[in-house]
Amino acid sequence: MKHIGQYKIPEYAICAIEYGDFTGFSEEEREIRDFLSEEFPNGFVVDWHGNEPEGELYFSPCPAFGQATNVVDADFYEP
Repeated sequence: MKHIGQYKIPEYAICAIEYGDFTGFSEEEREIRDFLSEEFPNGFVVDWHGNEPEGELYFSPCPAFGQATNVVDADFYEP
């Protein structure tokens, strides 16, 4: 697999990215889908940082998309 890069993923987007579950999203859904389609047009495999499946959360003023929020670092790979 080819490493694409490491991104600061907003906490609210973890479930959508990991499982494709966009339940309860509106404006955020468009941001997440745009990010995924622009950055990973050929698909992706994600590796969340930290001890938990969703990684270690921390605050970031500049996540990969959206406004400042709690994020988790994630490495993305091209399958």
